[in-house]
This record gives sequence, C-alpha cells and structure tokens, in this order.
Amino acid sequence: MAFDTWRAWYYALRYGELVRTKRSILNPDVVWNVERGMALSGATLAEAERLRTAIHHRVMEFFARFDFLAVPSAQVLPFNITEPWVQDINGVPQASYLEWMRIASRISIAGLTSLALPAGFSADGRPVGVQLVGRPGDDASVLRLGRALEAAAPHWKHRPTV
Repeated sequence: MAFDTWRAWYYALRYGELVRTKRSILNPDVVWNVERGMALSGATLAEAERLRTAIHHRVMEFFARFDFLAVPSAQVLPFNITEPWVQDINGVPQASYLEWMRIASRISIAGLTSLALPAGFSADGRPVGVQLVGRPGDDASVLRLGRALEAAAPHWKHRPTV
C-alpha cells in the first residue's frame, strides 16, 4: 500500500496539470495513477508514511546483519512487446501495471540503493537480471559489488537471440 499510495501522490503532484489539459494524449496508466493520487486523503497519506517508516526500520535491521541483498530484477521473464504490462503471474491476476513490478518497487519505497545487472538467460534464451541492493545512500559499495560481479560473470557481453 505504501508504495502505490506514494507513487499516486507523486504522479498527482507531477502530472496532474497534464491530465487536466492533455488527458487524451497521455498513457491511460499515467492518468489512472494521477487520478488515484488526486483522490488521496490526508489520513491515507499518513498511513502510507507509517507503513513506509516501518518498512525502513525492517530493512535497516536486515542491513545491520548483512551488507547486501540480491533479488531478481523482475518477477517475470521478458514478455511480448505488444502487451502493455503483465496481466497474470503464475495464475495470479495483476490488478494494475504496478503489481507486476513489486520486486523493484519494494526496494524503492524503502529508500535503498539498487543496481540491476544481467545475470544470464532463461532456458528459452530470454535475458534475466539480478538486482543488487544495499543500504540507503551506499551507492559506492553497490557499484563496487556490481563491478566485481560483472568481471566474474560477464553476462553483459552476450546478447539474446531475437
């Protein structure tokens, strides 16, 4: 909830005027996000901030014990370009374009430093990635780890067969 709420609020602030004046030329997902943000109440934003703060404390507990977190960079393999976003993951419907990107959005709402790197290819040849995550503001350490992983496993040198 916290991520979706903050994103909608930001979109309303950033793109609200565009939705009012140029709605017909905008992506429907942008319009949807702006409208959600415009409908938010102060109480909803306060609850989102409470949840975001709780997430922050939990990840700081994690990073008191560990230096990095490695997770997939996406919840799904690359999909058909004609699909605007993933509608279903393993039989679980995705209610919005935001849901299929949860693995990345949860890192963002926690304010963590992250870097996505190529990590190889699926059995059918589609590229897969890994997201390296570090403490808030620790960009240098995450970049050093990324550089070391690129040197050890140079997947970035290979291109998928199209």
